[in-house]
Amino acid sequence: MEEMTTVNQLQSIRVLIEADLIKIVTAFLAHQREDIPSINTALQQADFLTITRLGHNLKGAGASFGFPYLTILGCDLEQAAQHQQPAAIQQVVRALQTYLDCVELAPM
Repeated sequence: MEEMTTVNQLQSIRVLIEADLIKIVTAFLAHQREDIPSINTALQQADFLTITRLGHNLKGAGASFGFPYLTILGCDLEQAAQHQQPAAIQQVVRALQTYLDCVELAPM
């Protein structure tokens, strides 16, 4: 697995979104936040298949919604789960939480 991408140095990420898409993108980001406890629960249960699926979904959805960093994190999560690497999974989850905490949507 390649070196994990981190966002620890980020403070705020302002993303310009068309005004009519703000609700959809807000819901998308909320859904990604809701997946974090699911990932943690799956990790506690050594359910790497669920984590692989969630990583795969994040990888595809990130690109679809215009968040390439989420695609990278999804790929990292999927690979870490496929290789059953709990420490790497935890690192990706921390990066995902940090990134989601930093994203601020603004209408175009």
